[in-house]
Amino acid sequence: FFATILFIFRYQFEIRPVLFSLIFLGIYWNILPWLFIGGGLRDSRDGGRNIARTVGAALTILALQFLWCKSQGLYILGPIFALIVFALEYWNSRNSGRPIPCKSLLWQLAFMALLFAMPFFHREGLNLFLYPFGLLDRLLGLSPSAAVFASEIAENRSPITLLMAGENVLQSTLMIVLSAMAIAFAVLRLRLSFSTSHSRSKAEGIHNIHIECAKALWLFITAILVLVAERNFVLFLPVFFAVVLPWILQTCGPQNDDLHSARTPLSSKFYQLLTFNRALPTVYFLLPTLLIAFLFGLWFRSVSNYDSMVAYQRVPVAAAEWMKSHPHSGRLFNDDRAGGYLAFVNPSDSTYIDGRFILKTAEFFERYLGYSENPQMFLHDADAQNMDRVVLPLRYYARWD
Repeated sequence: FFATILFIFRYQFEIRPVLFSLIFLGIYWNILPWLFIGGGLRDSRDGGRNIARTVGAALTILALQFLWCKSQGLYILGPIFALIVFALEYWNSRNSGRPIPCKSLLWQLAFMALLFAMPFFHREGLNLFLYPFGLLDRLLGLSPSAAVFASEIAENRSPITLLMAGENVLQSTLMIVLSAMAIAFAVLRLRLSFSTSHSRSKAEGIHNIHIECAKALWLFITAILVLVAERNFVLFLPVFFAVVLPWILQTCGPQNDDLHSARTPLSSKFYQLLTFNRALPTVYFLLPTLLIAFLFGLWFRSVSNYDSMVAYQRVPVAAAEWMKSHPHSGRLFNDDRAGGYLAFVNPSDSTYIDGRFILKTAEFFERYLGYSENPQMFLHDADAQNMDRVVLPLRYYARWD
């Protein structure tokens, strides 16, 4: 449903590829626990009745992974989440006295191998497979060449670093507090899950416990990612809502006996109306809130400032049209935010840089950022690289003023 909405409104929304990663992760979140733990590849007792559903679910995940490899460097999160679910189920099978049948185990291992190998089904196989490692390097500045890239882009820095520097103080504080809460909750939830599984009899099924354990572990991982870089908050927040909020509702709400009592307080009856005896998924609480926040929040204020879907306030519309009818013999220098638009409008012209920073070396990026502080260096490079035309934004990006 959300994929369809994003496709229909792709020109109205300022879509970033990470939105598709969130959709894919949400699908994995719901399907993979069933495949590995609740049935599917795990339970062969149903025979033919379960084959169609299992094959359909597995092919859906593999098809999404195939598309994900070409849309976002975060595609590696899908196989990692699958590996977590598989590892917990394998550990559970070894400790509960219900070992995974050999045939099912082989199917699970083959499915895992296909997930990790999916980049090689594309023409750029090896490059796609290695891309997440380069992305992690640029994000953390692990190598000396990537240090400038990691430090110059605000959303690549840790909220702790931003808070100490006095940047985005409120947002950074919120991220740190929520991440700390999530880490504490995940640790407690993991301890409770493992202690509960040990205390139950081996004959009793404990699949649901390990599903919750997998989700708590994923919450822990995303919380750590937030503390590493601010941009990872978008990966963390949906998981935080999906794991922590149901627990809060279940803990703070009235007990089942209270729900059926004739003398239930008004607040409990209101809770009963909202939760339908806790049968209603948490998503129905979140969707109206998120919809209102979306319509009246940053998106509404942002779009109200623009005259059209492709607005001159954001990209050089008139300049691109002029350049299309006035070709030049040299090369073009542009800022990174306009590069994609300029290449789209006039593909025959050269562009100096666009938003795909990872395709450039850290030395190149450092020199590009240095032009605004040292214009003489730019004039020298322009002569050396035969740049005879410059397009710079003055409306929305103060660096070039």
